[in-house]
Amino acid sequence: VTTDHMRKLAAHALERVGFQLSRTADSYADLARALSGHEVTGIIDGGAAKGTETARLAELFPRATVYAFEPHPKAFAQLERRFKGSDRVKLFPVAISNAPGSADLHLSAKPTQTSLLQAVDPKMVTVATTRVEVTTVEALIGSGAIKKPQLIKLDLQGSELRALQGVGPAIRDVLGVLVEVSFRSRYAEGCLYHDVAAEMFRHGLHLYRLSDLHAHHSGAWKRADAVFLRADILDALFRTTERGRSRS
Repeated sequence: VTTDHMRKLAAHALERVGFQLSRTADSYADLARALSGHEVTGIIDGGAAKGTETARLAELFPRATVYAFEPHPKAFAQLERRFKGSDRVKLFPVAISNAPGSADLHLSAKPTQTSLLQAVDPKMVTVATTRVEVTTVEALIGSGAIKKPQLIKLDLQGSELRALQGVGPAIRDVLGVLVEVSFRSRYAEGCLYHDVAAEMFRHGLHLYRLSDLHAHHSGAWKRADAVFLRADILDALFRTTERGRSRS
């Protein structure tokens, strides 16, 4: 039995109990479909990088303002060039976490691995650090800088849980969350999948599916994108699917 065959069998077994995963599924399209019919006027994009996902979110949710956060100086400069003059993408050269202040940003040789946390994976090389401003979503809402979001996307290299904790009471208005999750530690004090899932469950957001799965050559999972939905939205999706199957 080949490794690929075993993975397919495992995926099939998980899907039979309602747990979906995919290496190639489009998490952003998943969210757009799941939230169709719901009003999405504010989106948090934490870890916007070059803005590829920022643009995708703006395209899929045409009535929303996207609040894009990127503390990496070079990446933020690219964001400014890309979205210059946009009235739907608001840019913030700061990091989001669970408390305001400042922190060292550890710049990686691979920009997508840059983090507020120190890398513990020997393959991840930090080339420099720079001091950056840190804030919370709750503080930004309180100051009027942003409006309450209905959708949150986070790719913060281990700091995702802290950013979610910093949303505060506004988490009750969030309909969906797309977050990169890790199954093995890559950063000192970085959160893992079960940490994020527990926080989501505590606020009534349940796992919809995992996608963009990255695995070690041994077959062990390393990281993935996780989509969480408000429980009533997820329940409605299940009811729709069950009705469709009963007609076929």
